[in-house]
Formats: sequence, structure tokens, C-alpha cells
Amino acid sequence: MPDYIDPKQFSSGAPAGEKRPKEADSKTQQYGKQLLTLLYMLIRTAKIHDPDNAIFEKPLTQMRDIINLILNKDGMLNLILSENVVYLNNGFLKLDISTIENLKYIHEELKSKGLGGFVVEKPVTVDELKNFIYLFSRNMREEITESGTEQRRLISIKMSKYKKIQEMLSGMEAAATENIQIDRKKYSLIVYARSVYFVKSYVQFLKGEGSPVNLNQGIRMIRDLVELCKSDSQNFIGILTVKSEEDYLYYHSVNTAMLNILIGMEFGLNKEQLTDCAMLGFIHDIGKIKVSDAILNKKGTLTPFERQEVSKIPLHTIKLLLRARTLDKHLMDRIIAISEYNIDFIKTLKNPEEAYKNLNQLPSSPVGIYSRILSISHVYDALTSKRPWRDAFKVQDALRMMVQGMKGKFDPFILSVFIRMMRYYVVSNLGNADISII
Repeated sequence: MPDYIDPKQFSSGAPAGEKRPKEADSKTQQYGKQLLTLLYMLIRTAKIHDPDNAIFEKPLTQMRDIINLILNKDGMLNLILSENVVYLNNGFLKLDISTIENLKYIHEELKSKGLGGFVVEKPVTVDELKNFIYLFSRNMREEITESGTEQRRLISIKMSKYKKIQEMLSGMEAAATENIQIDRKKYSLIVYARSVYFVKSYVQFLKGEGSPVNLNQGIRMIRDLVELCKSDSQNFIGILTVKSEEDYLYYHSVNTAMLNILIGMEFGLNKEQLTDCAMLGFIHDIGKIKVSDAILNKKGTLTPFERQEVSKIPLHTIKLLLRARTLDKHLMDRIIAISEYNIDFIKTLKNPEEAYKNLNQLPSSPVGIYSRILSISHVYDALTSKRPWRDAFKVQDALRMMVQGMKGKFDPFILSVFIRMMRYYVVSNLGNADISII
């Protein structure tokens, strides 16, 4: 595919990195955000309907008008997208909460096609925009050049190659990012709140108190959590301090999912594996709805009968999952992991002594990794959460309890990595003596 990057893309004309990019003017900001919104909607719709469908007529007409307004204003349109920054003609767009989400989706779609943006130098028509949107349709199998595909040619629009765009941006993005006013913490909290709301809605559905909720609807939120962790793990881990005694189950589920992501990243799990591992956090404790609140919130020692009821929570979780959907590989993996996570690690070994001699081995099965990660995430968040019968433990006290008071419960290798991770992110005053694994 030809390399198309217009030389007029930045007014300075300076090589990448030599001049700090400026924020686009207010009118360009307005047009740019409208263009991103339309792009997001059209690309998503193209996954369901053919671009010749009448459903595209109105949004394509709106997109044509926006593009032509930008052309009238600046004489050209050069849209360049990276993972975090959008450049339009002479400057970058100041993103807000809604446009951040749109950008992530559009960037991934363009990247999957080997594209990094596009240039328009003369007015476009709705018919040409149909050919443009076809590039992202579910039926698109053709090679993409700067002029579209062999069957659907682009006249006024020229596509820019992803690799060349990234090379050009390498010296510019750091400087631009400093100026972009994105409240990442606020955005992280919004994604967190949505996740808590989803878990609450799903649990209410299982109780028969709410509208039907498909568990797979939570995958997008989990993917957002994965992206947040990858882009800003320091801020991500700070959200784990958000707790709720009254709605413990919902917050605990999301916190456990987030911890699963953090630990999974330390072991190099890919995005799909991180999503699967995080989903376990969402669902691992839903079986609690089958145990009475009187037992769950009891102050004081549980009776043997009450302890037995609590021990059935994983079984209740598995039964709820089986009733809610048909059996498939993902569900089987989740069932296996949930059945394993509450079993003390030491009880799964034929030779327990070996577990403490070689702290550099992970289980070969991803499911085994998930369950061992989940056991650590679950206990850590439970210990650092306030409960009706006790106050929340401090981070260092919770870690000390997991190391010294629960020896044999966790995979020592994964626990050692978790503690190093927590010390790096959170516990700056915890010495090696306090976190010794053996």
C-alpha cells in the first residue's frame, strides 16, 4: 500500500519532535469531535449492516457535511489517530470522557486494517463515504490501498498507512500528551462505577429481582479495565481503595477482577487471557446470594453448620452459572477455576516441600493460573475491606497475614510476585523482612 502522509499535515512543517504540537482551535475541536462520533457510530453499524443499507443515509450525509465544513475552513482535512491522541490538521483535539471511548474503538479498527488515518483535499459525496465505510464492514476481505479497494475506489479520500503514521508521531506524542487535559482518574472511576453497576444488575437478575442480564455484556467493561491497567496501572491500582461495606459483594467482585488483571499482566497474559481471568473476579462470589445475610454478616464465631454453608459458596456460584447459560469452553474454564480457587495450594501437591524450593514455575494450564491468581486477589481484597465484624486491615498487615498466617494457602511463586507488585505500587514502607515468603 502506498505511503500517504500529506506534507501540509502540520503548519510548522518541522520534523517530528522539533516543535510542540498545538491544541486545535475551538471550531476545529467542535468539528473534530463530531467527526469522531460519526466515525464511531458508522464503523460499529458496518459490522451489522451493509453500507448500502438505507440506515446509513442520514449519518453519512452528516459526515459529508462535517468533512466539507472542515475543508471550507482549513482547505484540507488530515485526521491522524494514535491510541491516546487525535490530530486534526494543525493541532490535536482536546478529548473528553465520551471521545476517549470512541477514539479507542476507532484506533483499533484502523490499526487492524493497517491504517492510521486519512486525508481529504476536496469535497466528498455520500457514495464515496459508503465506499470508505465499506473498509470496516464485516464482509470486507480485499486488500486496502490509499485509494480504498479494487471494487470500491476512493477519489477524494486518501488512506494513511499505520506504520508510517506511527513513525511520524514517535517524537510528537509525548509532547502533545502533556498538554491534553484528560482527567484519567475521573474516566477510570466512571469505568469502575459502570462495572460495579453491571455486577449489581447481574446479581439482581440471578435473584429474580431485575431485568435479564447476559454475562457477556460485561466483557466490554472488562476490556476497558484491561486497557486502563495497561495505560495507567498506578492510577488503576489506586481505585482499589474504593470500598463499600453495604454493597460489599459488588465492589469486591470488581476489585478482585482488577487485581486479577494486575497480577495477570505481571505474568504476561495476553488481552484475551486477561479478560477471561478478570471475568472470574466478576462472578467468583455470586454464590453468596444463596447464603443468608445473617451468616455472611455475623459478628462472632460461626457455628460448624454456618461454616459449612459458607464453604458451599463456590458450588452455588457454579450452579448459578450453569442455569444462566449453555455450556461452552469459556464456561467450563470458569467453572474449573472457581472450583479450584478456594482449595489451599498445598493440598493440590503430591510433594508439598517442592513448592517452596523452586519459586519459578507456573502451572501449565491457563485455568490453573487463573484459579491461583483468583485465590490471592479474593483474599487480599476481602482482608482490606471493612466487614460488619471487623475493620479493614491495612495493606501491609493484610500482606503479612497472607504470607505468615496463611502459609500453604497460596501458590508461593504467584504470591511473591503479587507482593513485589504491591510494594512497587503501594507499600513503600514495607521492608523485606515483612514480606518474606519463606
